[in-house]
Amino acid sequence: MLVPIADPGWDRGVHDGVVLDDVRDLEFLNAFQHVFQGKYNQEVSFSDGTAGGAMAYHRLMFRTPFVATCNFATENLGFLDSHDFIGKPENVFVLRLAGPPWETSGGTASPPAAGVALPIATAPATSEGTEANHMRAWSAQMVSDFFVQHGLPAAAKRLCQNDVDGADLLAFDAAALTADLGFSPFAARKVLATRDAFSAR
Repeated sequence: MLVPIADPGWDRGVHDGVVLDDVRDLEFLNAFQHVFQGKYNQEVSFSDGTAGGAMAYHRLMFRTPFVATCNFATENLGFLDSHDFIGKPENVFVLRLAGPPWETSGGTASPPAAGVALPIATAPATSEGTEANHMRAWSAQMVSDFFVQHGLPAAAKRLCQNDVDGADLLAFDAAALTADLGFSPFAARKVLATRDAFSAR
């Protein structure tokens, strides 16, 4: 189900929108397209409740903004370029972060104060529709974040220290990782295996 069985108390007069945090597969957005495109004259079912209908509830979602966050490990990221609903600019505004959306002070990350607007760098959009093409557009920070998310923080740190961006990452082979960046052969194989598993999708 899109939300827990218990009624979340959605109130159009109070709530500005819905945030779906850390979506693991963009197929989820496709499956619930009817919810995100809420009709002006039809309530959307959020829960059928129990077999007897208890705890079922519906809400009018017309013109309700939805925000979905995802990361580089999210399945079906190619939908952002090619899907007939998710891939259309008139339906979805995509913001690709090239770094954390807050400032750092003295090496300690901290969120911005209320009301402070910070510039957010975005990676260039690509039209090829493959994960390798997405990766090619990554900044060095995005490469680092990717390896942190895949459980390789030491590799992430070394790549970031050497300003390795997505295009660099795709060009590396095991010999270059060991000779140029000082990776052990084992670490180089792990980096390339992680890269290849993503870029092959």
